[in-house]
Amino acid sequence: MPLVTPGPLAATQFSVGAVVRALAVGGVALLAVVLVQWLGRRGLWLEDLYVRPEFRRQGCAKALLQALAALARSRGCGRFEWSVLDWNAPAIEFYQTLGATVMPDWRIVRVVGPALEKMANGAD
Repeated sequence: MPLVTPGPLAATQFSVGAVVRALAVGGVALLAVVLVQWLGRRGLWLEDLYVRPEFRRQGCAKALLQALAALARSRGCGRFEWSVLDWNAPAIEFYQTLGATVMPDWRIVRVVGPALEKMANGAD
């Protein structure tokens, strides 16, 4: 069973959790506490989950996600969420086996590069 070591988690900082197996880091998770205004509570946002190829299919991702869910619960978070690419069917199926719901009606909105400059400058 992998050993999961979550880092510190404060409302204003990112945190990193790592899964350690046989004294080697097998995977990491980058997360942040966010405000979920619809719930009026904090939430836990998983920005990135990475498991090294040689540690895949050994329960590392599951251990990380379960530990992060427990961390969210212990910190009073109203939800724990992350994004997944719509073409990544194996990941979607895996997340669903853990009880996660993939929200079909939500899309990520992103502003980057020149569009970010334009928006920040108030240009039409």
